[in-house]
Amino acid sequence: MEFNIIDYVKGLTAYQFDDNVYTRIIFDRSVSAVTDYNSLSVKDIDLLTADLLYVAYTAPTTLASVSQSHNGFSQTYGTQTVSERIKLYNIIYSVYNKYGDAKLEGLEESNGVIQFIDESKYENY
Repeated sequence: MEFNIIDYVKGLTAYQFDDNVYTRIIFDRSVSAVTDYNSLSVKDIDLLTADLLYVAYTAPTTLASVSQSHNGFSQTYGTQTVSERIKLYNIIYSVYNKYGDAKLEGLEESNGVIQFIDESKYENY
C-alpha cells in the first residue's frame, strides 16, 4: 500500500475537515514531501495532531458535514459537535509546550478563551 501523507493525517483525529485544512497543516509542518511513514518522527505526528485539534478547538461548536466523491464513490460524514473545548485546549497546550512550538505563544495569549472580532469596530469594514 502506498503511503499518502494527507490520508495519514486524516486519520490522526476523529474530526473530519476539508482537504485544504490537511494540505495547509502538512505544508506548515514541512512534511508535504513525506512518502514513507517511517520518515515521520513522534514529534511530527504529535504536532500534526495538535494542529488538527487546534482547528477543531477554534471552529464553531458544530462543524459542517463533509462529503467526498470520486469516480462514482461517495462518502459523507455528518455534522460534528465540539463540546469538550477545555480538554482540547489542554491537549494542544501540552503538545505545543512539550516541543516548545511557536504556536504555543498564541495559544497562551488566548488563555483558553476564544474571542471573536467585532468587525464593526474597524473603519475598513
